[in-house]
Amino acid sequence: VKELKDQCYTFLLAASDQSSGNTDTIIVVTYDVPNQKVGMVSVPRDTLIERTIGSRTYHKINAAYAYGGMEELQAAVSELLGIPIHFTIKVNINGFVELVDAVGGVDFEVPVHMSYDDPTQNLHIHYEPQMYYGLTGQQVLEIARCRSNSDGDPNVNGGVYPAYPDSDIGRTRTQQQLLIAIAKKMLSWNSLPKIKEYIDIFQENVQTNLELTEMIWFAEQVFYGMDLSTGVTTATLPGDGAVSYNGASVYELFPEEVLEIVNTMLNPYTEDLTLEDLTIFQK
Repeated sequence: VKELKDQCYTFLLAASDQSSGNTDTIIVVTYDVPNQKVGMVSVPRDTLIERTIGSRTYHKINAAYAYGGMEELQAAVSELLGIPIHFTIKVNINGFVELVDAVGGVDFEVPVHMSYDDPTQNLHIHYEPQMYYGLTGQQVLEIARCRSNSDGDPNVNGGVYPAYPDSDIGRTRTQQQLLIAIAKKMLSWNSLPKIKEYIDIFQENVQTNLELTEMIWFAEQVFYGMDLSTGVTTATLPGDGAVSYNGASVYELFPEEVLEIVNTMLNPYTEDLTLEDLTIFQK
């Protein structure tokens, strides 16, 4: 039995997309409290896995929630990475918008040209690669969701093309940076009077196994002990997104590179993990 580091905790953050029951965003976080270090690693939504629920087998990790809720997603991520997941947090999109508005908006540098219109969803995203100040919750949500542009050559794929050169990987990087920007704003001294409001929004819009006292304890540890500019490292699990499996486009992980990221950023154990501890399915 592996020994856990003292006061080192793992979290699974998830947000469901608005058009299906799948989780559009999956992020694993490890918080090493004594050393005030946070590792934040995104799991690409199309990551290839193999899990069976009853008589049904699924092969994309973002389908786990639809098959068995947060309990199944937690089990799938834990099995994939070879680490326990102590706490789960699933965010309702409305709560995300409310939280950003409650902190008074955030400043953020959009990294790429974003131009996407989908009248069927009443979705219109238009941003240029530049610094924006005081972005509202709705604006932050649009930036976080954008993965494609629709202003290309109408004769090529209907004018739709990836917003990021590295497709969904670039998008997960933007999502991580947005979360850090929001956390910095929430944990600034002038936000202290709003702590109760944040907790209310959190409790109304988040499904979690964290108790209120635990939430407050973690917030205090970060507020008084961590520099979010230097204490947080981020990554996305490396792999190949140009893979097809059972007729579907999937993201096949690179085992050795994933292992290195898990050991340097997520591993809550006192000893390094090996490839045998992870469960990386390959076609």
